Order: sequence, then C-alpha cells, then structure tokens
Amino acid sequence: MSKKGHSSPPKYQLTPQDRFNGTFLWSLCELARYTCRFSVTGWEQVWAEHEAQRTVIFGTWHANSMMLVAYMRRWVKSLDITAIVPDDWRGGALVEWLIHSDITPWPLDLENKGIGTARRLVELVRFMRTEKYDTYISPDGPEGPSRVIKPGATFLAQKTGSVILPIAAECRPGHTVYRWDGYRVPLPFGRIHIATGPAIRISRGDDLDDANEQLRRALNDVQLQARDELYSRQMPLIDPDFVG
Repeated sequence: MSKKGHSSPPKYQLTPQDRFNGTFLWSLCELARYTCRFSVTGWEQVWAEHEAQRTVIFGTWHANSMMLVAYMRRWVKSLDITAIVPDDWRGGALVEWLIHSDITPWPLDLENKGIGTARRLVELVRFMRTEKYDTYISPDGPEGPSRVIKPGATFLAQKTGSVILPIAAECRPGHTVYRWDGYRVPLPFGRIHIATGPAIRISRGDDLDDANEQLRRALNDVQLQARDELYSRQMPLIDPDFVG
C-alpha cells in the first residue's frame, strides 16, 4: 500500500493453491522467527543510509530468502520493504508469503523484456523514490543459474540513487533443498547469522556490466563471511533491546 498516495504496487491474482503454498512458507518462516537464535554483523550500515535519507537495495543470493525474512520479521520492525517476485505461476505463493510477512511484493515478468515489464520497472523506480521503500532482490532468481547476476539490482540502484547492500545468511542446523539454488531452510531452535557487506554505490554514468561483476563478487564474499562468522562461535546473539 502506498504511504503517500503517489503510486501503488501492481496487483496479483492469487489462486487457492497460491494461498495454501504461501501460507505454508510463511508458517515455516515464522517457526524459524520464534525459535531460532540470531546474530548479525554490519547492520549499522542500514541505519547510516537511512539517516542520510537514502534507501537501500538488499541484494542476496536466492538461497538465503527464508533466513533473511525470518530475521527481518523478528528484529527489524521499522523498515518499509518491497520485494521483487516473478509475475507468473511461481510468484503467487511468494506474494502470499510476503503479504503475511508485512513485505510489499512487486510482481515483475522477469522473462519478458517487453513494454509491460519496462512499465513495471518505471513504476517501481517511482515507488522507491516517492514512498522511500527499501527493496529486496535476489539477482540470480527466480530460476537461476545459481549465483549468476541478472541486471535488475544494479539498474534500480542507478535509476533511484539507492545503495546496494550485499547481505547473506547462514544457519545451523538447516535443510538444503536440492534444486538449482540450494535453498536453505533453517531448522527450529537453531542459529541464524546475518552478514552485511560494504555498500555498493552506482552512479549514473557507471557501466552496469562492471557493476554486476562487482556485485557478484561482493555477494560471494559476504556469503563466505556469513558462514565463517557463524562457525567461529564468536558472534554474540542479538541483544533483546536491539531496535530495528
């Protein structure tokens, strides 16, 4: 929903199957939210960008989604976030999950680069600028190849002036879904660690191919960082007084 009335997210027609699958995903995520212990590094960059009146694009590999949404649901209460989802049969369950999770879904036809997709992108740029929403995007989604960058995140950063914050998550114990992205589902009563890498700033005249390569390396680096920090056992749990 638009906060200022300037623009609104596109609609998605949900089927009963979408609602069932989305509610199931939300339930798994809520189980992790309430039972897992969390730690985080680098999150102060988010508040620094907001204090400077800049919005943030959270860039992450697709495998991290459930862990990151669980973290934001439990510890981050003040962010207005929109998330890009596919505008096809794959997106319905995600729309339902995100709506339950107080994240605004933004369906995009990620396969068709026609006029409709261009219009949706323009609307998203306007929405981010006027409504001051942060945006969550997995540059290798929705169906891979794994860890291969698609240009959406860098395009949005260049058009909106938002910074990209590379972010990653690791859990212990967790279940790996053996599909293209190695999707990670945190198991109840485990540990989830969130790592945030240095901000990437993309100017109007920057080459997006170079920016995409920079983002790819940053996402791989922060993924390794999240794993190393989780298994180092030195990351303190989030203080109960943490205000997000």
